Amino acid sequence: MYDCSCYSLNDNIKMVKDFVKKHKKDFVIEGCVNEIYNYVVSNEKLEVKENITEAGDAESYFKETGVDLVVANLGTEHRRTEGALKRYRRDAAQKIRDKIGRQIVLHGASSLSCTESKNLPQDGIVKVNIWTILEVNPARIMAGEIIKNIDKILLRESIEKLVNEGFLDKKVLNKGGKPSLDFLTEKYRRDDILIPAIVKQVKNYYENFYINY
Repeated sequence: MYDCSCYSLNDNIKMVKDFVKKHKKDFVIEGCVNEIYNYVVSNEKLEVKENITEAGDAESYFKETGVDLVVANLGTEHRRTEGALKRYRRDAAQKIRDKIGRQIVLHGASSLSCTESKNLPQDGIVKVNIWTILEVNPARIMAGEIIKNIDKILLRESIEKLVNEGFLDKKVLNKGGKPSLDFLTEKYRRDDILIPAIVKQVKNYYENFYINY
């Protein structure tokens, strides 16, 4: 990706167009059609903006720059924008698809539902950046496993302290477990929790984009 979205749209187009001329034969090039900031006439950068990408803007950007793929703001988390909208705008994606074909890239997928994820290829999206979800989902699964097996991880006095402080219910004291290395090693966290969770997530996207589509 050659990202010039922190510049005005006009400068963005000029810079990306020059890059495409030099490197089109060497790379598959993504360009981001968005303006992350508002600008005044003098090209002075103002506040962050979070406008959904218009189909007309995406079409003009695609044709003028010559990029292979267009990164559009479709309402999900978008790179460095603050206070992201976090609601996928399928209608906007489909309008862009109708203008430029299946050439859309989505940055920010951790807020998508399973149904929305499955529909992405139909909406014209051919590439998704999914790093955040690979961090978030395994971390949440790990937190759940730690809570379920807390008696096999912490000493009883530590558990009693958490109960007295109101962080754990008294029922946990009846579990009767004791700390075990099986639940304390990096191997357990990595091989039993993190890797299976990541593989499952990546497999879902692989099936949606390459098998089921």
